[in-house]
Amino acid sequence: MYERENTLLLSSTASALCNNLSVNRTSAKSKGGVATKLAVVHQNNINIIPVAESDKTRPQYITCHNNSALCEVMQVLWCDLGFEVVLVVASTLGLDIYDRDGVDLLFSHPCMDGPEDEYSFVKGIATLNNEVLCAGNSSGVLRVFGVLDEETCLSFMDRKEGHMDAITDIASSRNYSSSAVRPGWTAVICLWEINLLCSSQINDQMLVGGRFLNTNGTGFCVSAYDTNLVHCFKT
Repeated sequence: MYERENTLLLSSTASALCNNLSVNRTSAKSKGGVATKLAVVHQNNINIIPVAESDKTRPQYITCHNNSALCEVMQVLWCDLGFEVVLVVASTLGLDIYDRDGVDLLFSHPCMDGPEDEYSFVKGIATLNNEVLCAGNSSGVLRVFGVLDEETCLSFMDRKEGHMDAITDIASSRNYSSSAVRPGWTAVICLWEINLLCSSQINDQMLVGGRFLNTNGTGFCVSAYDTNLVHCFKT
């Protein structure tokens, strides 16, 4: 069974976005795939905090904008692209890829297909075999980027049309799929591995994100809308 372990404090509250929580883990081969940092979106800002209380790394606050134009961040995700782990940011400005620490901007692409004056966004991020990065947008178009070498980071490969509505999430396996998720005010957490392992409830909070803290599944955390709390659980 999982039990509440501790609560981490963000520098700001979490926006009401599905999948609004990302985890940066160590290498599974060398250090067991343990989470070191969490990222949560608040409007056009990305709040990054350390997981371990002993980690004295200062919280980071990344503001996304284009010159003077602000934007809405829709999703953030740390992705392993083989040669490097990067922080991928999907927003109303397009797709931005930073280094692992969120300091240097490595790659940027608008990923837009609608009229310039139309509200549009990028959402839905997934990788395949640590070599291909896929990103969806509000026009229902999927873009595919590939890793060429360590110097160029990524390169645009293909553009796929197959959805009539906005892509809101992408999961990678042999095929790609997208789905819309509507969160509710009943904050019930359920974990599966074929059978139900645990069910826990957090009262009066609308959960917007959940991630495992390690690769063996012994710990996980959840974020909630309009709070600066990240609740952590462990076996």
